[in-house]
Amino acid sequence: MILFSHFHCFILHASGRLNLWLFIASNRFFPSVVISELNVSVQMPITGKHIQENAQ
Repeated sequence: MILFSHFHCFILHASGRLNLWLFIASNRFFPSVVISELNVSVQMPITGKHIQENAQ
């Protein structure tokens, strides 16, 4: 029983560290993802406008 509770604590500790690592990783990558998404959403209408002007 003691072994089981110790193993259970280890699982909780490992999943807690994994969640923390995922949180840090998502926070680190989140700004770059948002910036790239903004760049795409800004560039798409501009290139679309250029294509329309070239077509005319």
